[in-house]
Amino acid sequence: MPSGDAHRSLARALDILELCSLNGSGYTLTQLSQHLGIAKGSISPLLHTLRDRGYLTLDDQDHHYRIGRMAVPHSYLLMVASVTLSLSARVFCFMCASFLSSFNSVPK
Repeated sequence: MPSGDAHRSLARALDILELCSLNGSGYTLTQLSQHLGIAKGSISPLLHTLRDRGYLTLDDQDHHYRIGRMAVPHSYLLMVASVTLSLSARVFCFMCASFLSSFNSVPK
C-alpha cells in the first residue's frame, strides 16, 4: 500500500508486479483483486496497461497474469547496479542485458 507521498496508481502497479513475481503460476483478475484489496474495476485498467507494455502477460487459456518480458531486464539491471562487481563483470552483465532486451522488440 502507498505511504506518504506515494502515487496511488503507481504504487498499485508495483504491488501487482511484486505479487506476480512471487508466483510463476500467476494470478487471475479476481485473485489479484482479493490479494491486494483493490476493486476489480480499479485493478483492471492497471493490468491492461502493464500487459500492453509487456510487463505482464495474460494466458488466454487459464486467464492468469504473469510477469512479462519487459519486467525481467529491468529487474536484472537493477540487481546488477546494486551489486559491486569488477569492471569486466559489469561489462559482461551489460552485454547480456542488452542481448536479452533485444527480444523486447519482437512483436507480440
